[in-house]
Amino acid sequence: MSVPIEGCEPLVCGSPSPSAGDCGAANGTPACSEAACCKTVRAFDAFCRDVEWDAGCAANAMTLCP
Repeated sequence: MSVPIEGCEPLVCGSPSPSAGDCGAANGTPACSEAACCKTVRAFDAFCRDVEWDAGCAANAMTLCP
């Protein structure tokens, strides 16, 4: 699990940060830029919320999100 760094805000679903990236691609953060899809995938797979948005999360996004 990630350890928060003091003074840094965690990435949230729909974050405008460039590192959050497209939900259909792995980005190494625990979020992606499309809020609704991000929330859907994170509810389905806690790894995407707690660790990182990896290839499995991206694949789930391609299946679960319109």
